[in-house]
Amino acid sequence: GVLFYGPPGFGKTSFCQALAGELKLDVCMLTLSNKGLDDNSLAASLRDAPANAIVLLEDVDAVFVERSAAGSAHGPGVTFSGLLNALDGVASQEGRLFFMTTNYLDRLDPALVRPGRCDIKVELRNASHAQQAALFARFFPKHADKSHAFALALPEFELSMAQLQGYLLEHKTDPLSALLHVRQLLRIARPVVIDRTTVYEHLRRMGLERWASTFEHHGVMLVSQLGGVTIDIAKKWSAALRADQVSARRLELLLARNEQMLKHEYHLADLATAKEMFLQTFAQAGPASLLGSHPPPRPAAASRGPSAEGSPLCSLQRSASDGLGRVEKDESQLSRLCLCFCAAVQREGKGAASVFQLARHLRLYDHDATLCVERAPVLVAKRPAAHSLLLDVLPVYEWLRRAGLEAHACSFENAGYDRAEACYNLSEAVLKEKVGLDGQTLSDCVVLLGADEGKPDLLVRLVPPDWRRLRTDFAARFAPTGAPPPPPLLQLASLFADALSDAQGCARISLVQLSVFLAKHADGGAVRCLASTSELLDHVRAPRPPPVVTTDPEEWVFGWLKAAGLARLSDHFLEHNLSEKESLLAEPHLQLVDLVAIGVTKAGDQRKVLALIARLRVDGDGAAANGGVANGTKPLLSSSHS
Repeated sequence: GVLFYGPPGFGKTSFCQALAGELKLDVCMLTLSNKGLDDNSLAASLRDAPANAIVLLEDVDAVFVERSAAGSAHGPGVTFSGLLNALDGVASQEGRLFFMTTNYLDRLDPALVRPGRCDIKVELRNASHAQQAALFARFFPKHADKSHAFALALPEFELSMAQLQGYLLEHKTDPLSALLHVRQLLRIARPVVIDRTTVYEHLRRMGLERWASTFEHHGVMLVSQLGGVTIDIAKKWSAALRADQVSARRLELLLARNEQMLKHEYHLADLATAKEMFLQTFAQAGPASLLGSHPPPRPAAASRGPSAEGSPLCSLQRSASDGLGRVEKDESQLSRLCLCFCAAVQREGKGAASVFQLARHLRLYDHDATLCVERAPVLVAKRPAAHSLLLDVLPVYEWLRRAGLEAHACSFENAGYDRAEACYNLSEAVLKEKVGLDGQTLSDCVVLLGADEGKPDLLVRLVPPDWRRLRTDFAARFAPTGAPPPPPLLQLASLFADALSDAQGCARISLVQLSVFLAKHADGGAVRCLASTSELLDHVRAPRPPPVVTTDPEEWVFGWLKAAGLARLSDHFLEHNLSEKESLLAEPHLQLVDLVAIGVTKAGDQRKVLALIARLRVDGDGAAANGGVANGTKPLLSSSHS
């Protein structure tokens, strides 16, 4: 028994026919799909087949599925056991070659292809260069000298013999045309490949993975679904992206498939590239950088990133004499660290991190080679189950904390804005009249909520710093004036950065939060500042103050204006001691210039107030005092004129 397997069009059936012709044997086609054929008639047909013949059963994977006849309704037909018995059972015949073909070897039952029933298994692959040249020479024997040029113009093991044969038939009268139009064959033969890369992995290569949830929220799960998505669309999806202009620029290049980015930063780094980048970072570094200034790892429950078990540094024994986690000093230390780094950023022996990822990681930890290697596995780790929420979906209080404006959270909430995305693009008038903001706070909120890209200095307040920025700012805040930070301070700075960042080295706070926090604890010292990081991470909002219950002023002028729908103007009159009717009727009479002086500036309000005052003078004191009963006049406050 012989089994030929491989994709369609690779020449399985043709090879059987060619072999029969070469050996001068008959070919008997066995068709099991015939409903009139049962186990007995199958055995009889094989017994009646001529001696020294080839019996060919094509596409055997389509005949039986899990030992049941494909497409059968359990009616008459050949059973799987009947086929096996006919092949090598008691009643089977000798002296015949039994050939089977299949497109899917993995679908065949092991009992069918075991030794004895199927002694030879041959995979028919795509055409090699030798086969391509031979086929060209077969079509054009007078131009056989051009066959090698034809073969070299084609990729090896990517085109089937059927594809080549069809192409050569189109140019059977013109060998030069067949040679010159090879690119046409490649375009036609190239399979359509759907990119199954997730949008998370795609963005991760350029350090943009925190925006993946935004794309997924809008139905973009795979790279193949990114068609038509531009940076302008992405910015409409997320105002937070407009605030982070550095990330926005990088995303713009990625969505536009910028050639320079794809060539130099996006592609996965191979072993040689990873090694070169590591050595360039640390080759000129002093012993301190190799030995590491990072403090000992925290307990497993509080550690960040991948666990120590299985770490590429497991083989590097740390010296316990100084407690600073320093590796043993030897001449090959840098080489050993480099090998560990390269191993950490691979999957199954292949590079799994992009050049950009490696460059960013090396920049974060360029002060400590050991720490750099310890944290390298995060570059190829699976997507974390929990990731930082984007600014867009934060409660308005948390969003305002990021901007350093949490004192105004109640004003937004009282106005009905409880989520950050509900506040985006609020106009200045709404923020002023409805929310009650003014001054610099109003100006800042207009820029931040509108993500005004023309004000990058303000927008950067919302951007989270990276691990390196956290460490550098902490060390700079507490370093002696005019002196570099001492090693103990750098250790505290590293712990500070660890406490406030995630495994990828991105801070959980904004730049303005970092600045305000360090300034607040500047006088308390580095140790106390480090111990106070829970203020940022475990922040509990103070209880909201109870709503202020306001009562109407008792002064006469308030009731007078309220009846006319002008109660909002009462504060202007009360501030200038115009609280009683007599004050308004006193000489000299109030004029337009007086109203402007006390703050009534709108023309409509001015006309109404002047009309009310004129009515007061006409109606007299008695009508206003006793509700308009005296002299038969109407009450002032219920008059249609007012």
